[in-house]
Amino acid sequence: MINPELSIDSFKTSSARYDGDTYCLRSAVHHLGSTAYSGHYLCDSVRVDTEEHTEGWVRFDDGLVKEMSLSALIEYEKNRGDAYMLMYTL
Repeated sequence: MINPELSIDSFKTSSARYDGDTYCLRSAVHHLGSTAYSGHYLCDSVRVDTEEHTEGWVRFDDGLVKEMSLSALIEYEKNRGDAYMLMYTL
């Protein structure tokens, strides 16, 4: 399951100099296929509109680009379980 937010608190050592850092999901790469040698990749990513100061999720699937929601991404992953790589930022 994809977590839209990821806390690193449980991974910190007692000597860590930061507190309460939470990472936010920014992109997910999915692999559709039965082996690592064949299949298809698609990517869901946050698109930032600098003029409107808004963010939205977009799915990139070869030449097809379409808007989507974070909840649709989470539901997709819950049903398929094919996330290959997740990228988070602070």
